[in-house]
Amino acid sequence: MSPKISVIVPVYNVEAFLPQCLNSILAQTFTDFELICVDDGSPDNSGKILDDYAAKDARIKVIHQQNKGLVGARNNGADAASGKYLYFVDSDDAIHPQLLEICHTLAERENADWVCFQLQSVPENKSPEIKKYDIAKIYYITTENPLSLCQSKQKYEIGFTVTTKLYRTSFYLQHRFDLKINFEDYPQTLDFCAAHPKTVCLSEALYFYTYNPASISRSNWTAQKIKDYHTGLSYVYDIYQNNPQELSLVIKNVFSRVLKRQLSIIHHSEKQNQPLLLKAFSEELVDLNSKGCIKLSGSKFKNWLKYKWLIIKSHKKD
Repeated sequence: MSPKISVIVPVYNVEAFLPQCLNSILAQTFTDFELICVDDGSPDNSGKILDDYAAKDARIKVIHQQNKGLVGARNNGADAASGKYLYFVDSDDAIHPQLLEICHTLAERENADWVCFQLQSVPENKSPEIKKYDIAKIYYITTENPLSLCQSKQKYEIGFTVTTKLYRTSFYLQHRFDLKINFEDYPQTLDFCAAHPKTVCLSEALYFYTYNPASISRSNWTAQKIKDYHTGLSYVYDIYQNNPQELSLVIKNVFSRVLKRQLSIIHHSEKQNQPLLLKAFSEELVDLNSKGCIKLSGSKFKNWLKYKWLIIKSHKKD
C-alpha cells in the first residue's frame, strides 16, 4: 500500500547537517510517509550516512546518482515517489514535528492542491523552539488566487521556497520544473500560482531554515548567478505576459524584491568582482526595462535612481 506522503531530500555535501535533518523527519507525529533521499554525488560521507539510516528504517529509500544539481535531484526524487502528496526538505535544514500531520489534515479537509506555510530562520548549532499545535485551532485561509498572497509582510504569505509547501503529487508533476538554474524556487512557485490551484495558507512557521555558509544561496557570487536570476525573471515574465493584471502584481511584489536582493549582494561582494556583476545586472535591467517590468516609483523602490543610472550607462556603451 502506497504511503500518503513522499518526503524528498536532495543531498549534497552536508554531512554535518544531515543527521539533524533526517531525525526531524523521522520524528514526525504523522508516520505514513516514505523518505526518498537523493545522494547527488556527494563527495563527503553523506551517502554513507543515508545508507546507515536506511538500514534502520524501512521507510527510507536512498538514490545514489551522479551530480545533477538541485533541480535534477528533486525531479528524480519526485519520479520515484508513490505518495498522494509530495514534500521537499533541504538537507541542511529541519522541520517541525507536526508539519506533515498539519499539512496532510488541511490538504484532505480542503481538497487542496498545495498547503503553504512559513519558515523560521535558526542560527547554526542552535535548536528551534518547538510549539505544540492543536490542529483544530489553527487558522488558515483558502483561495484559488494564490498570487495575491505573494506579498511580503502579511500574515498569510506564500513565500518562494519549495520547502514551505506540501504539494498534491499530480499537481506538482504537471508543473515540474526543468529550468537549469540555481535559483529555481521563485519561478517555480509563480508557475504554480499561475495555474490558480486550490490553496491553503497558514501563518505558522513549520520549517526551520538553518544558516549554512556553504549553501548555494550563500556562496560567492559570480556573473553567472546574476544571469541565473535574469533567466528566472524572464521565465516568470513569459508566464504572465498575456495577463496584464497578474503581471502587474508580479512586477510589484516579486520583481522588485529579486532585483533589490541582487543589487544588495553586488554591493556587498568583493570589489574585484563588482564590475562583472554590475555588467550582468545592467544587462538584466535593460532587458526587463524593455519589457515594461521596471515601473516602481522612488517611494517603493529606494534604489530606483541607481537602476536608472545603470540602464543609461549600459545604453551609452552600446
